[in-house]
Amino acid sequence: MIRNYILFGVLLLAAVPASAADFSVGSGTCDLVLSGQIEAGDFQAIQDSSIGWGGTLCLDSPGGSLSEGLKIARYLVSNSIGTRLEADVRCYSACAIIFMSGSSTIDVFVSPRRSMHVAADLGFHAPYLITPNDVYDQQAVELAYAVAVSQMAELMGIGTHPYAPGEGSISVRLFLEMLKRGPYELFMIDTPGRALEYEIELFGAPTPLWNKDSLCQACTNYYNGYVYRDMCNRDPVKIREENSFIDVAFHGVGAEGSLYCGLRIYHSGANAQIAWINKNPLFADELTSNEDDLVPISPELALDRIGSNDR
Repeated sequence: MIRNYILFGVLLLAAVPASAADFSVGSGTCDLVLSGQIEAGDFQAIQDSSIGWGGTLCLDSPGGSLSEGLKIARYLVSNSIGTRLEADVRCYSACAIIFMSGSSTIDVFVSPRRSMHVAADLGFHAPYLITPNDVYDQQAVELAYAVAVSQMAELMGIGTHPYAPGEGSISVRLFLEMLKRGPYELFMIDTPGRALEYEIELFGAPTPLWNKDSLCQACTNYYNGYVYRDMCNRDPVKIREENSFIDVAFHGVGAEGSLYCGLRIYHSGANAQIAWINKNPLFADELTSNEDDLVPISPELALDRIGSNDR
């Protein structure tokens, strides 16, 4: 029966003293590096490691045990441990859950602290149950369903607190995308727009030359694709030009494409050096310069895709 199989599996895994993943002391921005399959014993290995409050855990794993991943995820939130993906690593399934739990925790307030290189791979899918070939009765099926529901509730509760507002480490939007994917599918964080939507800090992109193409790509990513397809084929509207900067706007943001993406480019001679973007899309009668509404554009937003080249 699946009930006996589950109980036996828990006892067997609990009796294994060593972890399945490899752990190594990191250097630079990584206090600890987890690599390999995530299985029973890995949570204990992290507890016994040198990583402490406010540290950073680097990850490189295809996934593994969801229950072990949930233990690690809760531990990261409780100890204000951030997560990081370096270039050319992969982080799927249970690893992705751990990654999203990278946090900065103050009292009951949890804020995300997770970063990934633009050449790293991050992917999610729905949890699934591996069982031996057998015939299962109603009680066994009900038990398996109850376990699955309980773990989904636990997943959504990571990073939440009854006295603090907001979503947990896994947002409702991301959770829904996960549930749409089977065990052999992945919802990839493969654009800067998706990373921005799920509050993942990107790093590793070269500084671009801010021109029409890179600026419009930044608008597309900043609004996560909620732009008209031909927006970047149009010339931007010039709003204002001074000795040190120029304000422009691209028309085509929003469901009806009626809003503008406002930008400010500080320049030196003919070469654009620093670009800023309006925090919110603008209506036609709002095309004025207001420095309080501008935020700097990171070089990563100029990219159309992120992830490794061999995926």
